[in-house]
Formats: sequence, C-alpha cells, structure tokens
Amino acid sequence: MTDAELDASVKSDAGSFFKKLKAESEAKNNREKPYLLLRPEDLRQRVEAQQKKRHEAQKELSSLLDYDHTLKKSIEEEKKKEERACKVVAVGKS
Repeated sequence: MTDAELDASVKSDAGSFFKKLKAESEAKNNREKPYLLLRPEDLRQRVEAQQKKRHEAQKELSSLLDYDHTLKKSIEEEKKKEERACKVVAVGKS
C-alpha cells in the first residue's frame, strides 16, 4: 500500500468513525423523555423503586467498607506493635 492510499484509507476510516459517533450523540440527545409521559402515581412508584435500589446498594457498600476498615485497623495495630518492639530493643541496647 502506498502512502497516498494509506492516507486515503485512514481518512475514510476516521471520517466514518466520527460520523457514526456524531449520529449516536445526536440520537442520545434527541431521545424522548419517557418520564414526562407517565402519570404522577407511576412516576412516584418508579422513583421510590429507584431510591430503594440505591439504598440497598449503599447498605452493601457500607458493610464492605466496615470490613475494610476493620482489616485496616488490625493491620495498623500490628504495625504499631512491631514499631514498639523495635523501640524497646533499641532502647535496651543503648
């Protein structure tokens, strides 16, 4: 493949990629808002369901964070014990 053919190929590939990307972006921005077509009662149910999901996910995350915090705390305690032991040995040698 010559340099001119390669340049033409790259330009056409890049052009088609960005045209596709632009079309997807426009389609995403121009889609209808389905929540505007719902009755208030249905919308409230959907919002409550979403909030419940988020709350459950947050519970799982917080329990994991508690576990991580416990592990971190125990590791730090072990490090402090080791540091104290080193200081005692260093003080005893002086």
